[in-house]
Amino acid sequence: MHGRKRRIGRREEAFNWVYPLKFKPVYKEMIWGGRALESLFGRKLPSSRIGESWELCTHPQGMSCINNGIWQGKTLQEVIEQQPETILGKAYAGQAQFPLLIKYIDANDHLSIQVHPGDEYARRVEGERGKTEAWYVVDAGPGAEIIYGLSDTVTREIFSQAVASGAVEPVLRRVAVCPGDLILVPAGTVHSLLKGVVVCEVQQSSDLTYRIHDFNRTGPDGKPRALHIEKALEVISFGEQPPLNFTQDSITCSYFSVRKWQVKPLVRDYSGGHFLVYCILQGSGQVVGNGVSTPVQAGETVLVPACLESVEIMGELHLLRIQ
Repeated sequence: MHGRKRRIGRREEAFNWVYPLKFKPVYKEMIWGGRALESLFGRKLPSSRIGESWELCTHPQGMSCINNGIWQGKTLQEVIEQQPETILGKAYAGQAQFPLLIKYIDANDHLSIQVHPGDEYARRVEGERGKTEAWYVVDAGPGAEIIYGLSDTVTREIFSQAVASGAVEPVLRRVAVCPGDLILVPAGTVHSLLKGVVVCEVQQSSDLTYRIHDFNRTGPDGKPRALHIEKALEVISFGEQPPLNFTQDSITCSYFSVRKWQVKPLVRDYSGGHFLVYCILQGSGQVVGNGVSTPVQAGETVLVPACLESVEIMGELHLLRIQ
């Protein structure tokens, strides 16, 4: 059939339009927020109390919009609905949504002491996913600390009494942190970021939080913010608590893996048929995939679609590799 044009299938046509994607942040004003993302990443923030910057997700409370290339202006959800396997890979294509939520958190003041439910409870009671998360400490002031679990001897009864009496802080583990720490926070772990800590958070795509203690603050309406004590008691993991091992270079759980990477001058990465995410923490460079070079700098997040078997990362960069 000499001279006949080859017919291009839908998957091949879709592949020709695929490239490393960047996104427009979605900012969340919080009573405990600040302006650290301005000084760390040179961002122009919309208000003085930005507590969270949602970098990548398809959650309806903070849908990501693509900010580069031919898909600029489209939501990530729109692109996934058109080409789920191309973007997510076979393992997640049936979900038709992005499984993770990646954000920066600026704790200019203490966050509430809180806990997130696991999958079973969240589906049964809330009709949502559970929430296991990980923190990479981007910045931390002198003496910075987090709340990370309970004392091993604390039972449900002891904790319930402590909450009822307003003396919950003595039964919590207060732990020092410093920049570069990498921390897994499994669902069921009582936790809080305390004043002066900035993290990059990787989590399941869920916004479920049960607030236990809020340091007697009031919300924007002048009223105390709601607590969720009964639900919290149902999901807290009592007994043995997560280990205090924050210096590892990577963590892996059932929902994601996070690895610290240094790039200089070039690294080739392979997707294995799975989407890849890079959170650029320091430096600048390019992520090159399918012949498209995407410039990146500190504070930006890049999604590499699953159909790109390999990409090259060039420059001098400190980043998180998330999969």
